[in-house]
Amino acid sequence: SKYKISGDLSDRLKRHMVAQDDSGICGFLQRERAFLEALPVALRTELSEQTHGDLLRHCEYFDMLAGSSALGFRQVCSTAIKSSVTLAQEACFNKGAQCKVMRFIEQGLYRYVTVQGLETIIHPDTPVSEAVLWTKWYYCGSLFACDDSV
Repeated sequence: SKYKISGDLSDRLKRHMVAQDDSGICGFLQRERAFLEALPVALRTELSEQTHGDLLRHCEYFDMLAGSSALGFRQVCSTAIKSSVTLAQEACFNKGAQCKVMRFIEQGLYRYVTVQGLETIIHPDTPVSEAVLWTKWYYCGSLFACDDSV
């Protein structure tokens, strides 16, 4: 074969393919997205605010936005949030990578490892990186999923 990959990489690719199956966590998210896209925009927007609003309010900026502009906050909830899956033992981000998004843990447990090697378990409803708006920001540690997580 022209391309050679390690056994570890092969195993990780297989795990992702299985997760894409209808019965896996990725399959569930795909069905959920299809359902949401079929809803009328106003209903989908209100649902997004109710499901993501409390999580976003953990960040002071978004809490202030919710208090000053309900419409603006609703728009952020419905257009700026995207769920993504990280399979068990996979990295969500690595030390030194540029931070381009704000991340919150919705489901599952993650393990954060600092540059010094200290480890912390991160639970759902926890912000793990701030919104990057005006400057380049780089991760100072690595984040790994302990189990299949969103």
